[in-house]
Amino acid sequence: MCVVHHLAVDSAACTLLEEEFRTLVSGGTLAPDPPQPVDLALEQHGDEQQRRQTIEFWLDEWRGFVEEDRQGGDRSRRHRAALYSERAQDAARAVSERLSVSVQSVVLGAAALALFDLRGRDRATFGLLAGNRMDKRWQTLLSSMNQLAPMTVAADRDAAPAVFLRMLYMNSLERLLHGSYSIDELRARLTETGCANPDPLQFDCYFNYLGDIAEPPAGGSPARDDVEWFADAWQGGPRFNLRAAMGTGLHLSLTASEDYLGAGATGRFLASVEAALVDLADGAPETVGAVDLAPLRKVSPPPTQDGDTGHE
Repeated sequence: MCVVHHLAVDSAACTLLEEEFRTLVSGGTLAPDPPQPVDLALEQHGDEQQRRQTIEFWLDEWRGFVEEDRQGGDRSRRHRAALYSERAQDAARAVSERLSVSVQSVVLGAAALALFDLRGRDRATFGLLAGNRMDKRWQTLLSSMNQLAPMTVAADRDAAPAVFLRMLYMNSLERLLHGSYSIDELRARLTETGCANPDPLQFDCYFNYLGDIAEPPAGGSPARDDVEWFADAWQGGPRFNLRAAMGTGLHLSLTASEDYLGAGATGRFLASVEAALVDLADGAPETVGAVDLAPLRKVSPPPTQDGDTGHE
């Protein structure tokens, strides 16, 4: 059995993994001193054809990004809230198994529908993040393992939810397979083509799947049956930053700006994601537009600005 857990890899790494796997299942053995990541990176950097194809892929992708999600400069107040739901995790896993797609893509799909509903939109560009190895074994070796693969999610409200989620899953895989690219090279090429915003890192919406690390909140935590509010974040960075973790339950945390989503909508968004997952698992909605996004739990208002910056 070969298990790849919470790992976003590029096509070259997938090819190497497949070769090693086939060698092992056919009874062979791997070299005693296999190539290390730095060796693979240097070899791939020297593959000009692969580099050119990857850059061309992203140049084409850039034409489909939603400009509203790449503006930057939003310095309005950031609101932070979190929600914990065992029911939503069970629902996400049920949909994942039924459609043979990743749990991450199911959660992202529900999040996109909730965002479309609140913003009155049918398209959004997300910066997909992967990595985030926080194990103490690697902290002295690696300062960061984030990987950014931007993707535009679009929803045809008349399409079946299964079609929407399967397409989202395949699209996210394609972009993660092209996740190894030179930021400097891509910026230079975008500038050459006259792109109005050639910064490969400037995105206003982020989705970060953190893996199986979620633990239940402490007893009495509002995140169990409400949303839990936290002190405001610094007024910079992405306008919408959603993190999802699984484990004993699904733990969603969101930082959103006042201008992009608004205070009350930040909490409602999290509850709407939970509602969408439950409705998708029930299999009742025949179309994307029919997915029920009405919160299944109460949503308390955010804390006031006058000194109350603790949990609410």
